[in-house]
Formats: sequence, structure tokens, C-alpha cells
Amino acid sequence: MREHVVFNKAFEHIMAWEGGHVNDKYDRGGETKYGISKRSYPDVDIKNLTREKAKNIYFIDYWGKLRLGLLDNEDIAIEVFDYGVNAGTKRAARTLQRAVTLIGYETAIDGKIGHNTITAVNFATKNYAKALLAAFRGYEFLHYKNIVLKNPTQSRFIRGWLARI
Repeated sequence: MREHVVFNKAFEHIMAWEGGHVNDKYDRGGETKYGISKRSYPDVDIKNLTREKAKNIYFIDYWGKLRLGLLDNEDIAIEVFDYGVNAGTKRAARTLQRAVTLIGYETAIDGKIGHNTITAVNFATKNYAKALLAAFRGYEFLHYKNIVLKNPTQSRFIRGWLARI
């Protein structure tokens, strides 16, 4: 199944950035392992979280919630997934909607990936995948820049965030 092949690729991409157990006092997610944070998953034993359990969380709560298996372009799907993991699924959805609208394919900017967003993204990627990816990444950059401007303690993370883009 194509969706699982692309998801597995996306998951391995995430694992290149999201490492083992960390509890950085400046990380707004708090205690984290494999990118799964205590703040988002208060009932999960983060320290003992397995890679397989993290993968299941990512597939259901991120990949599935963002409906990325319905996107025709795997580069777009992986980028949206990565941003969803790092910045939240609602923000990732709105960013995708803003980017696709910016390049001329209208969809509501509501943070919900529905039929209209999927259709707009798939039409856009037929001829303008690079433009859509560039627009999406530009919005990511602005988000991370604004985090640091509002809270300079977060500047310790900016190089990693920008490298992910």
C-alpha cells in the first residue's frame, strides 16, 4: 500500500530529527522521546516509550489526522507531516492551506484537511509542486522566526528548526 510506504519514509525522516529521551527545561513540550512530548501526551510514560509505540502515535494522531495518505505528492506529505510533528497538526493544516491559496488554488484556511484542501493541493502539485513546497517552507520559516522574536530563550532551537525546513 502506497500510503504505508510514504508514511514509513516520513517516519524515518522524523526519526533523523527526533532522538531519544530529553527533558530540556527550555523545551515547551517538556519531557520528550522520539518527538512525543509529555505536554501533548500526559498519560504516556515518555521515558519508556518504544519506537513502535511512537510510530503508532504518529500514524494515527499526525499522519491520519492530516489525511496525508490522500496527497499525491510525497514530498508535500512528508513536509506537512514533519511540520505537524514539530508545530502541531492544526498549524500544519493551516499552513498548507495558506500555501496552496498563495499559489492560486483556493481553499478555506480553517486548519481542517477536508476534501477541498486535498483537491486543491493535488491540483496544485500537478504543475506547481516546487512552488507549493517553497510557499509552505516560507510560512514555516516565518513561524519559527516569530517564536524566537517573541521568546529569545527559544533561539537555542532555531538552527534545528531551520535545518528541518
